[in-house]
Amino acid sequence: MGKLSYVMAVAAVTALLFGCGDGDSNPANGGGENGKEEVTLFRTLADFEGAKMADIWGSAYPGLLKDTMPSFFTISFNTVEEQVQALRSGLVDAVMTDLPVAVYTVLKNSDLVIFPVAPIIPDRYGFAVTKGSDLGIVGNEKLNAMREDGLLEELEDIWFSTDTSRKALPVLTHNEDFDGSDGTISYGFWGGSRPMSYICPDKGPLGYEIDIATRIAYELNMEIEFIPMEFPDLLTALIRDQTVNMVGGTMSITPARMASVDFVGPNYEGGVVLVIKKDRLGN
Repeated sequence: MGKLSYVMAVAAVTALLFGCGDGDSNPANGGGENGKEEVTLFRTLADFEGAKMADIWGSAYPGLLKDTMPSFFTISFNTVEEQVQALRSGLVDAVMTDLPVAVYTVLKNSDLVIFPVAPIIPDRYGFAVTKGSDLGIVGNEKLNAMREDGLLEELEDIWFSTDTSRKALPVLTHNEDFDGSDGTISYGFWGGSRPMSYICPDKGPLGYEIDIATRIAYELNMEIEFIPMEFPDLLTALIRDQTVNMVGGTMSITPARMASVDFVGPNYEGGVVLVIKKDRLGN
């Protein structure tokens, strides 16, 4: 996570009011009670034995957590909004997601909370590119340069801040020879992972990873095209269909994925956490 300690980053992220500058931290519109039946309170990870967990189609969360958590059942969804609805209705007991996404979710929904054992497991995120491609090599060179000169830390400060006026893609002019003649990065991204990558109706794609991808393209004298996709379609578009040459959206760097693709990254080191209803958090 750059030069910020994990504890400092959690404290900073927890204070966020993410979004497009439109006051996204709305209180929940209720959560309802699931009748009067007795429900399990979650005090430790052991209490999640047999729990129903929501994840995103195509995510690596179940595999990452299987050796850390007791046995659980998985139900997959397309969006965070669907996960929240399932959590409120009692269809699932918890949502497994990445820390930045979790913080944004609980800020918007006052009846939800991040389970205090966080992260359940550390995680690293990056941009997937075609196996053996030059983009992987030169992309990592540019990303490492951003890390070494402190730029990644600066971008964390921008995108994980409460100052929405700073949340805009950069206008890059420092390379006088830039003409975009070295090609185009066709970047397929999942827009459901604020503050990492999301879409504002009036500004288009925004987020920490969108910003980094923009800068990588510029440093490579390349144009960039943003192509929003559902998360399960990202690797298919890259590997099988070859309609894009880079994909991301809080994509975990896992050994299974590295067998099929290369990664530009990690661009961020976070972790997988659980979001539950407040009334199910034990003392």
